[in-house]
Amino acid sequence: GDLLTVSVTGTDPSAHATMWLLDSSGETSIGFAETPPRGDGVIRYIAQTQETVFIRLTALLQQTAYVIALHKSAAQVCSADVFENAGAGNNSIATATPSDQFVEAPASNTGSICPGDVDVFHVAVAAGEAISATLSFDATQTDLDVAFLDADGNLIAQAAGLGEPEVVRHRFQSAADVFVRVRGFGNNFGNYTLKIGREPPFVCAPDAREPDSDVASALPIAKNAGLAPEQRTMCGGDEDWLVTPLEDFEKLIVSATYDASDVTLRIDVFDATGTTLLASSPPESGGAAIAYDANGNETVAVRISGVAGGIGAYTLSVVKGNQNYCAPDALEPNDTVDVASSTLPQPS
Repeated sequence: GDLLTVSVTGTDPSAHATMWLLDSSGETSIGFAETPPRGDGVIRYIAQTQETVFIRLTALLQQTAYVIALHKSAAQVCSADVFENAGAGNNSIATATPSDQFVEAPASNTGSICPGDVDVFHVAVAAGEAISATLSFDATQTDLDVAFLDADGNLIAQAAGLGEPEVVRHRFQSAADVFVRVRGFGNNFGNYTLKIGREPPFVCAPDAREPDSDVASALPIAKNAGLAPEQRTMCGGDEDWLVTPLEDFEKLIVSATYDASDVTLRIDVFDATGTTLLASSPPESGGAAIAYDANGNETVAVRISGVAGGIGAYTLSVVKGNQNYCAPDALEPNDTVDVASSTLPQPS
């Protein structure tokens, strides 16, 4: 129950000094801090049993002086929360806390992560629903993370940053058993508040550009013109197409931005018939984009499609510009003596 607070000050910032708290074997890290300006140089640790710990200081780049201060005060040993299944624990998918033993938003759940502990909660999700989890804790005392797992323990999405609260959200295209996992980063532990939210399925309505689901109905974009950012929707089984002529010096840039927790998109560039793939952009979290250099004067068709049947809103934009090399000037061709220009451009 002792709270040990260790602080290190007075180091040379160029030394990049670090501090480690090690267990009684002197081998396993149970705490870590970087000294200013990269960190606060403070480790706080509550002993769960009577034990001896070790403090190790390291200067990564050069020698440095330092001032170390240690303080012990009374605290409380971590105790199991109400979700531990009467002592059986809820550390795994097999022992996850069932949905009838915790509450969903707007109410919150109060729990605690003890050393070596993990809390897992089972949420049954209907097709199209979005689930969110907001994990709050005292960031001055601990660092906790939250994640969504599937029934096989595979990671679906997670929030594992340095801030607080940690928030994770994901829309599920199919009905699923989802498991919300709360755990400490590294050896961190402490109290937390967990709010689990549920949103209804996204109701997809065709956008103003429909129908544009194939090359024949593709949105035409004029020569040398682009498309200002506009709101679109990607509905189930839908594809959005556009077609545009390109000059031999032009670069075509097509971008789609979206909430990655709702939908993921990909962008493909085809020839004018929509049959020969010229370039493809792998889907990215939060947005997809592709830059295509014209191969001579040509017309291309562009397809935007959802990945794995994803549906949702997105913003589409099209920009055209010069390729990385210069466009031909009025005196071309003049690359050799035989075709040298007979006149020079007059200064303006």
